Amino acid sequence: MRSQLLFVALAGVAWGQVNPQLDSDAEKLYRRAATALQQLPAYEMDVETTLQKPGESGPGFHILATVAVRQPDQILISGSTPFAGQTTVYSDGHTSLFWQESSNQYAKIDAAIPAKLLLRLTDLTPEAEPFEQNLLSAKFVRNEEVYLEGDKFDCKVIEVAVTPGRTRTLWIDTKTGVALRQQSDAARLVVTRFRHDS
Repeated sequence: MRSQLLFVALAGVAWGQVNPQLDSDAEKLYRRAATALQQLPAYEMDVETTLQKPGESGPGFHILATVAVRQPDQILISGSTPFAGQTTVYSDGHTSLFWQESSNQYAKIDAAIPAKLLLRLTDLTPEAEPFEQNLLSAKFVRNEEVYLEGDKFDCKVIEVAVTPGRTRTLWIDTKTGVALRQQSDAARLVVTRFRHDS
């Protein structure tokens, strides 16, 4: 186990020397954001995602979602899009329930789908890319305060790229590591309400 950890550490040092575009502090923030929500005992958030094809003007495609999680198994996701209407997913660790407004379809699954998988499948939570992806570049941009419903969150703003020529900006809360905002040429994700640990 120790030899594996040493290998990973040395590989990280070597990669940083090979790729000088990686700011180590920005990379650590990015890696932390990838799993930050999973580290919180409980949280609630409202998220607004705007999808837009690069180069297109106009309002784009909006997804509004409310996510409530109590680790490890309880989860409630309720989201809406202009075309599908409301979709709700609930799991209590034993049973998962699904409902979609556009088709008025309701489904119950006795074998619960793990909460982490539900979050990944809905793609509604503001997490960074999986840890396994190599960063081509990562840099610190600035410190910025983000206000959500009167609560102040001290954020560090970083820019990262996992694909050549395509950068993404993240506003990462220094306390929890959660990315409260994300901006790329194709999508903008904004957390508008965030409560945790209660």
